[in-house]
Amino acid sequence: MADFNPISEKESKDFLALSNLMETAKFEEALQMAKGMLEEYPQNMHVYHNQIGALEFMVSFDYLLASKHYYIALENGFDIDTCEDNIWEAAEELYKSLQTEDGKFNAIINTETQGFFHATGLIERYLEKFPNGKYINEANKYLEEYKKNR
Repeated sequence: MADFNPISEKESKDFLALSNLMETAKFEEALQMAKGMLEEYPQNMHVYHNQIGALEFMVSFDYLLASKHYYIALENGFDIDTCEDNIWEAAEELYKSLQTEDGKFNAIINTETQGFFHATGLIERYLEKFPNGKYINEANKYLEEYKKNR
């Protein structure tokens, strides 16, 4: 992880409280707290975007939104290996969540663009960002499967 340098004792205490909420599975409350901390402590946005991404993943299963926060965390200095793992997990979960029982695929509406977002959208974005990434073989397997079952 990139350095976490709290600007105050209050931020240190808030971060500990956030960690405690997550450890006790109070994810909804933790999500709201992390969003507030992002606004209050923008110098550590990389940390809070990563936390928000994880919480969106766990609370709302919004893999698209989780991925967005992971990319922002990456762009602002969060550990690249951790971000790659998180980004891939969101891409894979979105793909699986959009696959129907008969092997076909649904799409979702991207609330930001109002356009359709297909099952492979996050996988393709992963491959653009990490062309030699750890999950390239899995990504290509999913792309082939999607092409066959579309």
